[in-house]
This record gives sequence, C-alpha cells and structure tokens, in this order.
Amino acid sequence: PQVKTSEFETSQQLKKFNSRQEIIEFLDATQTQANYYDGGFAVGGALREERAVIAFSKSVDSGSGASEYSGTNIQVAGVDEADFIKNDDKFIYIIANNKLVIINAYPAKNAEIISETKIEGWSSQLFVNKDRLIIFTNNNDQVYGFYEYDYMPRPIYKTKTHALVFDITDRENPKLVKDYDVKGNYVSSRMIGDVVYMIAQDPVYYYNKVVDLPVVMENSKVIVRPDIYH
Repeated sequence: PQVKTSEFETSQQLKKFNSRQEIIEFLDATQTQANYYDGGFAVGGALREERAVIAFSKSVDSGSGASEYSGTNIQVAGVDEADFIKNDDKFIYIIANNKLVIINAYPAKNAEIISETKIEGWSSQLFVNKDRLIIFTNNNDQVYGFYEYDYMPRPIYKTKTHALVFDITDRENPKLVKDYDVKGNYVSSRMIGDVVYMIAQDPVYYYNKVVDLPVVMENSKVIVRPDIYH
C-alpha cells in the first residue's frame, strides 16, 4: 500500500521558520504527536536549541612563562573543549567550590594561589584565551508561563545558562566584563580560534497559542533573537 507522508515528516534537513505564526502552526500540527511533561512538550531537540557566539579579545598575554606547556585534551586539532581546569604558559585556572581559582605555577617551586573569585550559580566549565576567560554557569530564573488549563500566566522557575567573560589581564584581580545568557541547560561548547560556540537546551513550552521564543541576552538586555529551525 502507498504510505502517506506529511510536510512535518522527520528528516535530516533543518528547516527555518520565517515567523512566529509558522512556529505556532507547526506546534499545533505536531501537538498530538508530542510527549507531554511539566506543562510542555518536546517537538524535536532543534527547536529550542540556542546558540550564542562570543568573540574573544586578541590581546597578548603579559609576563614571561614556560616556553613549552601542555593543554587539556582535545578530540579535534584546533578545536578546544571546555573543562573545569585550564592552563597557559604560566598560570593554572580552576573552577572549585563555585570559585575561579588562579594559580601562578611558573616557576613551579614558587607556585601559589594569586586570586579566588566567587562565581554565582553552578559553575561547570571554562575556556582561557590570552587575557580573556569564559566560565559557563547554570542559574534558576523566574519567568511567566501558562500551566495546562490555566487562563493567565503564572511565575515559574527555569534554568538559564550564563557565559561569563572575564578580563584577566591582571590575574590577581579578574574583572567580569560580559554576562551572556540563554534559557536552558548548558550542553556543550567549543572554541575555534578566538570564537566560542555554546549550546544550551530547553524544552519547548507552548500552550494556548503562546510560545516562548529563545533570545540571547547580554547583561540582562536582549541582543539577539536567533533564527529558529526544526
């Protein structure tokens, strides 16, 4: 027998939504196929996958250090992976007990902790690039949404992923210069050259023709309303 297909059939190709109305129509059409949980449902992981791209400064590291040093393990040459510990030719950077700890490790016989910076939220991984350092954290944030069968929005708590960019020109006094955030849990990140690519994942929330679309924020201000695909 002939098999009937629909325009919402699963494929390997990402398709871009051109408007909020297209997203709502897609969610309406796939609602009966969705898996309900916590008042929302999943319609493929790509819909609410949010990407933020953060460019690093190209400033040169100051001071003399080791001529050779090993970095953390990576799977692809030229593609750095975040970790809870990083190092350069002179310093070691560690996330421990929700603190950024910087150790002056060269020469080794004089190694010492030179700064400890408290990090808000649940810190997980970091990157270091010359005089810039980025830490990924998760925080709970209050937003408004519709519960099933409700008629007005209610406060709910959702996880946000923050990308905290520090100026570490003065390793003894790191300074927070940027705070990027997106809704959802931190999934993974990579650094290629001076650019970091971050992925956060959040379930689709849709009820009564209301859908919460992803945005990228910098210091609490919306800076990007990204394209959305399915």
